[in-house]
This record gives sequence, structure tokens and C-alpha cells, in this order.
Amino acid sequence: VLKGNLRSPYFFKKKSFSKGDILHLYLSQEVSFLNKAAIKTALDRISENSYVILDASNTMYIDFDVLQIIKEYKEVIAPQNGIRVDLVGFKEAYQVENTLDEIYDDLIPSKSATSLKTHKEFVLDETF
Repeated sequence: VLKGNLRSPYFFKKKSFSKGDILHLYLSQEVSFLNKAAIKTALDRISENSYVILDASNTMYIDFDVLQIIKEYKEVIAPQNGIRVDLVGFKEAYQVENTLDEIYDDLIPSKSATSLKTHKEFVLDETF
């Protein structure tokens, strides 16, 4: 059990655009309290004016402490640093609001017109 919890709690894809980076962070199948520091460090290293997608679609378990870090990041830290955050795939039991319905592997949101507009605004809007 311990060995499984020490594996990387996430992996990511990053694309760079003139307005900033898009970082798609995929959470692993199980994210325990042992992964708390790694998740926090990864979020703290995200550049200002980036667009981040936190994806829990393949996650079976996320520890409460990690969920608190994600909530704080989305609600407090990211806005202070001009970082746009979308959440996808979080189970209802986590009490974390998903802001995207679905993601394509190439980082483009689908199904949600609002989310697609958000992505287009990030990539194309001169005011971002």
C-alpha cells in the first residue's frame, strides 16, 4: 500500500502560447496525504497568467487534505496570480465543483460552451 501511495500523484501536459501556458495536470488513481507536498509544490510552481486544468477523471481516491489544497488554490492562490483554473472529473463526494464537462487529450475543452469560450479567450483574446 505504501509503495503505491509514493508513486507520482500526477502527470501533466504543458502547451505554451503568447498569452501564457496551458497546463493539464492529471491526478493519479490514488492521491493520499503522502502526496500532499508534491501536489502543493506542483501548484506553487505554476507561472502567473497560466491556464490550469486539474483533471481527476481517472482518480478513485483523493485525500481530504489534498482536496483542501486544490480548493484553496482554485479559490485564493490562483486568482491572486492571474491563473485561470478549471476542474474536471471530481466526484460528487469530494464536494469540489467541476468547471469543465470533458477534456480532449489535446487540452481543448468540449461539450461545455462556456468552457470552450474560456479556452478560446485564453488563447485568442488580446486582453488576457
